[in-house]
Amino acid sequence: MYIDLRSDTVTHPTPEMREAMYRAEVGDDVYGEDPTINRLQELAAAMTGKEAALFVPTGTMGNAIAQLTHAGRGQAVIVGDQSHIYHYEAGGASTLGGSPMYVVPTLPDGMLDMAALLGAIADESDEHTAATALICIENSHNRCGGTVLSQEQVASMAALAIPMASPSTWMVPASSMRPPRWGFLSANWYRMLIR
Repeated sequence: MYIDLRSDTVTHPTPEMREAMYRAEVGDDVYGEDPTINRLQELAAAMTGKEAALFVPTGTMGNAIAQLTHAGRGQAVIVGDQSHIYHYEAGGASTLGGSPMYVVPTLPDGMLDMAALLGAIADESDEHTAATALICIENSHNRCGGTVLSQEQVASMAALAIPMASPSTWMVPASSMRPPRWGFLSANWYRMLIR
């Protein structure tokens, strides 16, 4: 048997999954009438301790929403040179929201190079430079062999962002991608992968 784990888009549902889809309760999501989606969003909100959650059909859409929530037009997003959102999502925040991506080196373990990260952070003092609004980290890291950053590694990157924050420049790690109930990082956005 061959198992292809490249992406959820290359797999095919089993007969049991197709049966579950056929029997699923459905409704109009625009009017909040889809009980399955409503339950999923309520579960995600409860798991993250947030008042609400939003289901989106793709990871790319979830990442774009997360980035655009934290970085506005003309505000910079710092990403690793090996990050998924940089290589595989058609420029997401740049294309849709006008937020330039500043790229810093990614170390073999998935950590962003701290010296480069510190050097890339721009505040609002220079009107010729896009102020940094967001540092995106990837955890677990796809192009670094699925490596998982430790809580200490993520905290060290977050510590660079927090002192730089101002009312108009809100800097937080975009996604730890670890289930929030682990108490891994108190971030304002989680992209949850539910399979």
